[in-house]
Amino acid sequence: MRMFLFVWVLVLTGCASNRADKNIEFNSEDLNSLIVFGLDIRTDYKDPMFTFVQYDVASKSVVEGSQIDRKSMRDTLTDSVFASQIPTGHRYFVFKLPPGAWLLKQARVGNVSLIFSKQTISFSTRQGESHYLGEFRLESNYRYPQLKVLPSDIFGAELEVNHNYPGVKTKLAETKNNKVRFSCEANSGLMDKADCDKIKIYF
Repeated sequence: MRMFLFVWVLVLTGCASNRADKNIEFNSEDLNSLIVFGLDIRTDYKDPMFTFVQYDVASKSVVEGSQIDRKSMRDTLTDSVFASQIPTGHRYFVFKLPPGAWLLKQARVGNVSLIFSKQTISFSTRQGESHYLGEFRLESNYRYPQLKVLPSDIFGAELEVNHNYPGVKTKLAETKNNKVRFSCEANSGLMDKADCDKIKIYF
């Protein structure tokens, strides 16, 4: 079992509307790619938002303006629900990304940003294809949050997509993840979405 190490940074964030959409439409003619992964929540951080950035393979530098934030789908709960009322457990993230090489940069939970500079995953996506990234677990408590890689379960992911996302018409394929690390400079001393943009990737 692998574990991600991270930089733990406080940032000020508001409520976001970047949730997975059950009405998402996706087929082999789509100009984007589809991303699916599972997350097991075993922590007080019950509603994380993950940030992905696209990078140029040759220069190992982040593509400017490529940052995308995504949350999971909740059927009965909304962003206005207090964290204490959100249940722990497993949920899926299903969303589109442009084709290319991507890096999982951080997870944001409330006013805390967990920047995975010490170890994270990178992956490549293709236009019109559905990519399953695997299973992860966010565990522990406010003081010691950890993101771990679990054994993949593509069959469970396929059931989720087939049951909850009828507009997805492509077959889900498992996508290889690479372990990478990166440096993340902060212009203002506070590494948040706006100023943690000087990223250098190490494979």
